[in-house]
Amino acid sequence: MRRAVKEAAALGVRELFRYTSTARRLYERLGWTVLREDAYQGEQVAVMALRLA
Repeated sequence: MRRAVKEAAALGVRELFRYTSTARRLYERLGWTVLREDAYQGEQVAVMALRLA
């Protein structure tokens, strides 16, 4: 994940988005913030963002 973040930043991407049903706390520790919680394909997921610049 760190390499993907570095590559995105090098390309000028300002914000990344993802969702997870199992690793919310991990990504929060890595600096991601929860935008919302929602149901997706029968699972509760956290939609998250990481601001790069």
